[in-house]
Amino acid sequence: MTNAEAALPLPSTFTPPPAARPLPDARRAGWLRRHARGLVAVALLLVVMFPFLWLVQLAFRPSADIFEDRLLFTPTLEGFRSLLQGNFLKSFWNSLAVSTLSTGLSLLIGVPAAYALTRWQFRWRRQVALWILVTRMAPPIAFTIPFFLAYRWLGLQDTIVGLAIVYLTFNLAIVIWLMQTFFEAVPTALEEAAYIDGCGVWQAFWRITLPLAAPGLAATAVLCFIFS
Repeated sequence: MTNAEAALPLPSTFTPPPAARPLPDARRAGWLRRHARGLVAVALLLVVMFPFLWLVQLAFRPSADIFEDRLLFTPTLEGFRSLLQGNFLKSFWNSLAVSTLSTGLSLLIGVPAAYALTRWQFRWRRQVALWILVTRMAPPIAFTIPFFLAYRWLGLQDTIVGLAIVYLTFNLAIVIWLMQTFFEAVPTALEEAAYIDGCGVWQAFWRITLPLAAPGLAATAVLCFIFS
């Protein structure tokens, strides 16, 4: 072939050879590599959610099939109907009121106490903190008779406030010990800068320390609510 023939343009009907296509096994392996993390996440999610999903399907099972091992059953709302016809709503609102009131009182008293034990240095500080923790370790039955006698005298028997105070006794130690850890993580230099700007102790606590410890405050509130 001469140089002139090599320089001639290719005919319009010329098509390049097709590129090699990946084999099905190679494409499948590539898809698995791209989605491996997602598949692992879905598997872990199913494992974690399995108890919750099991409770959901139990809610729709007929009462006669609750202890059966079969997975296929006819869904029913019998359980929800029986629940709403009883005193569930009244008990639910009572529990919600007691938990909310107990959590609020625990945070109202325990957060300033934890801040004081964290920032103020005095001789028996560690002993006081340990004594507060010991109250959480005491068996609840040990407080039954004292609470009963005191409530009968104060007229707090069978009241939401009285029950909230009982839970306050045990939740207060949790609030103080947990919030101490979060307050210790806040640098004291920030509070000292607030003092220089004219803030008092409680102003620095309210404007500087407490907002920085807000995640810990939320976690502590959730724990108190659960324990109540």
